[in-house]
Amino acid sequence: MLAKLSTCQTADLTQPGASILMKQSEALAREGKINEAIEGFKIAQKWNPSLRFDPVARANQLANDAKTDIPPMIQSTQ
Repeated sequence: MLAKLSTCQTADLTQPGASILMKQSEALAREGKINEAIEGFKIAQKWNPSLRFDPVARANQLANDAKTDIPPMIQSTQ
């Protein structure tokens, strides 16, 4: 992962990588992996400073939205 390779973290690589990291972090949040999602959002913001949002709020909102998207019958068995 580009986040772990500091020598590869040039603006021409990290800027486009931020959008990929955003998508991965959104997926993590929907899976309930809030802490991992928050960390990914923070790295994406570091790579692309034009991304302005609260990583904690976004991760929690996506996780909550994912919970409400589960059909009631399935929800009751979890």
